[in-house]
Amino acid sequence: MKVWRLALALVFAVFSLSTPKIAAQESPQAPPPKVAKVVVRGNQKTPEDVIIGRLQYTKPGMDFSENGLLADLRGIRSLGFFYEDSVSASTEATPEGIVVTIEVREHPVITRINITGNKVVPEADIRKVIISKEGTVMNTVDLEKDLKAIQNLYVERGYLALAGGPDLEALISTDGVLTIPITEVVVEDVRVVGNQKTRTSVILREIRTKPGQPLDYKLLQRDVERLFNMDLFEDVQPPEIQAGSDAAKAVVIFHVKEKKTGQISLGMGFSSPQGLVGRLEYSESNFRGRAQAINALLELGGRANTTSYELGYYEPYLDKKHTSLSVSVFNKVIYRFANTVVTSPGVLVDSNLFNEVRKGGMITLARPLSDYNTAMVSLRSEKWNLHLPEGETIPADLIFARQNGTVSTATFRGIRDTRDIRTDPAKGSYNSLALELGRASIVGGSSGSIRKITGDFRRYFGGAPRKTVTERKRVLAVRAMFGFASGVVPFVEQFFIGGADTLRGYLESRFWGRRMFLFSAEYRIPLGQSLQGAAFVDIGDAWGSPYQLIESDPQGRFRQHSGFSPRAGFGAGIRVVTPIGPLRLDYGIGSEGPRVHFSIGHTF
Repeated sequence: MKVWRLALALVFAVFSLSTPKIAAQESPQAPPPKVAKVVVRGNQKTPEDVIIGRLQYTKPGMDFSENGLLADLRGIRSLGFFYEDSVSASTEATPEGIVVTIEVREHPVITRINITGNKVVPEADIRKVIISKEGTVMNTVDLEKDLKAIQNLYVERGYLALAGGPDLEALISTDGVLTIPITEVVVEDVRVVGNQKTRTSVILREIRTKPGQPLDYKLLQRDVERLFNMDLFEDVQPPEIQAGSDAAKAVVIFHVKEKKTGQISLGMGFSSPQGLVGRLEYSESNFRGRAQAINALLELGGRANTTSYELGYYEPYLDKKHTSLSVSVFNKVIYRFANTVVTSPGVLVDSNLFNEVRKGGMITLARPLSDYNTAMVSLRSEKWNLHLPEGETIPADLIFARQNGTVSTATFRGIRDTRDIRTDPAKGSYNSLALELGRASIVGGSSGSIRKITGDFRRYFGGAPRKTVTERKRVLAVRAMFGFASGVVPFVEQFFIGGADTLRGYLESRFWGRRMFLFSAEYRIPLGQSLQGAAFVDIGDAWGSPYQLIESDPQGRFRQHSGFSPRAGFGAGIRVVTPIGPLRLDYGIGSEGPRVHFSIGHTF
C-alpha cells in the first residue's frame, strides 16, 4: 500500500514539472502595440509638422518602442527651439493603439540682441556673422553657430576671444532679450627667453604687445619681425602662448637666439675699383647690450694710395619717443668710375680715372610716427677733391670733372616701411621721399643753393607669409627711383646710373645728370639655406647734365645726353648668405656688352 502511494506521488510530480514547459512552447507571443496617434502640445511659434518631422521611430502605424520614443525626444531637443528639460512624452493605451503626447516649452521670442565685452572688433561686424534675428524664437543650435562664428571672426582679425557661456539657455531673459557676452583674451605678461648679452628691457621696448592689451596674433608676428630686424638675433621663434591666471588671460613668451654682433678684422683686400687695400675694422652693433652701434674703419693704399677712415655711432632710443641718432665722420675715397673711362684719347682700359676723396660728417635724427612711418632729418657737410692715379693725365675735355669744392645740406625724408624682414624682404613695401636743400661751392667756379628731390619705391611679392623669420621664399622684387636736382650742382653731386647697384650690364657711373629714373625687377629663388639665385632686368637713365662731352672717346661709350634716353640691362646672379650680408655676383648684359658685378647686400 505504501509502495503504491509512493509511485503515484512520483508520477504526479513529473507531470507537474513538465506541463508548464509544454504550455510555454505552444502559447504564441503577443504582438507589440502600434502607435495610433501622436499629439504635440506646448508649441507656440514652431510649426507642428517641424516637430513631427523629427520623429523616426514613433509614427502612427509603427510598433511602439520605449527606446525609439527616447531617441525621438532627443531629436526634438536637437531642433534648438525648446528648453532641454521641457521636452517630454506620455502614453495612453487605447483600443486603436498607443496615443503618444509630446510636451514642449519654447524659448522666448528674441526681442533684442545685446552684444557686450567687444572692444577690438566692432559690433556692426559681429552682427553681420550671426544668424539669430529679432522676432524669431531663440534657437540654441543657431546660437551655438553664432558663438563659433564670433570666435572665428576674432581669429580672422588676429585676436582670441570667448563668446557665450556654458548655459546657452541662460543667455536669454524671459522677456526675450538675448545677451551675447564676449570675453576678449588679454595679455597678462610678456617674457623673453634666450638672451644673454642683450638686455631684456632693450628687447621689450621693441615689442608692441603689452600686458593688458588684447592678444593680437598679427601684432605678435610683427613683433617677431621687429625683433629680427634689430639684427641682433640669429633667430626669433614664433611666440609661445601659455595660459594665464584664468581662461581670459595669456602669457606671451618670446624665444630669441643671439648672434655675434661684434667683430675686429685686420687684413688685405682686393677689388677692381680699389685695387689692393690694407684694412683694419672694428664694429659692434650691440654695444653694452643696448643695441647701440659703433664702427671704425681704416684703409691704407689702394689705387688712390691714400688713407681712408670712417667713424660711426648709432643710438636707437634717444628719448621716450624712440628718436634715433646716427653720427658719422669720414675721410674716404670713392672710386666714382670703377673699371673706368678714358686714360688717353680713344683708349678705354680697366682702371679708375677719378679718385673722389670726401671729408666730412653727417648727423641724422629719425622719429617713428607709427609702426610703419618714420620722419627723418639729416645734416651733411662735406669737402671733396678729385684726383688722378699716379702717372695718369686727364684729357682736356674731361677737365670739368676735376672739381674741388664743398657742400652742406639738410635733407628731410619721409619713409613708410612695411617690409617683413629688411635684409631679405618677402612681402611689404618700402617708400621714401626726400627733399635736400643746401649750398654748394666749387673752387674756382660758381657757388649757390643746391636742391634735390628723390624718391625710392619698392615692393615685394612672396606669396603666403613666412612661417618663420628665417624661411627662404621665392620673391618678386620691384623698384622705381627718380631724382631731380637744380641750382648749383657740382659734378660729383649729380645722379649717377650704372653698375652693380643701379643699372647692371653697364660700367659704374656710366650715365650722369641732373635727372634720373630707374626701374628694376628681380626674381629671387632660394637654392638652399645659404644660397639664392636671381634673374633681373634694369631700365634707367641719368640725363640733363651740363658735363656731357667726351670727345676723346670716339666710341661714345661715355658720351652723355640732355634728354631722357633709357638703357636696359638684364641677366642673372647668385647670392651667398654670410654674417655680413649676402655676397652678390651678377652677370648683366646691356647695349654696350656684358659685364660682371660683385658687391655685398641685395640691390634693393
